[in-house]
Amino acid sequence: MKRNYPLLVLILLLVQSCCFTNGEEIGRIYFTPEEKAIIPYADNQTIQFITDEDFEFQLNTTVSSTFYSDQDFCEDYTSYENYQVYLNSELPTLDVQLSLQNRYNGEDDDDTLYVAITINNAWFDYDFSEPLETVEINGTTYTDVYHYYSGVLDNPISVVFYSYTFGILKINYLNGDYAQINS
Repeated sequence: MKRNYPLLVLILLLVQSCCFTNGEEIGRIYFTPEEKAIIPYADNQTIQFITDEDFEFQLNTTVSSTFYSDQDFCEDYTSYENYQVYLNSELPTLDVQLSLQNRYNGEDDDDTLYVAITINNAWFDYDFSEPLETVEINGTTYTDVYHYYSGVLDNPISVVFYSYTFGILKINYLNGDYAQINS
């Protein structure tokens, strides 16, 4: 056994030596302009909103596009774009993050692009099995509206209505208050 020990140590060192270097980026995956368009906001845009008590306010936007890598140590990797839009207002206090996401559907090996929504650090879920809704706001009818809901019981915001064409249309609060696009 003592004779095999140096050989075992040498083999172990050779196997681990590949991990002393990082892998290389072999590609980058970008979202197309058409894909980014499902978050219909531009950088430094102002969106007019109004509450149920006729208080008007603005949501201001900031667009962020960065890359992250799906890297395992020692292996080559591909970087994927991380596209996010931030909307915020001081009164009412709203910090909204919209993120472009891919949802892998294992049934038909297809990716579904969707928008993930976080408001004031609370995640909102969309039930992909629900049909799209039609919503009327200030006399304007919006079709193909996604209904996001909060999974947190004590979150003051309960529902968000979102359109790939217009963005956030309405935010409902648990107490019955709401804020909606001022179209």
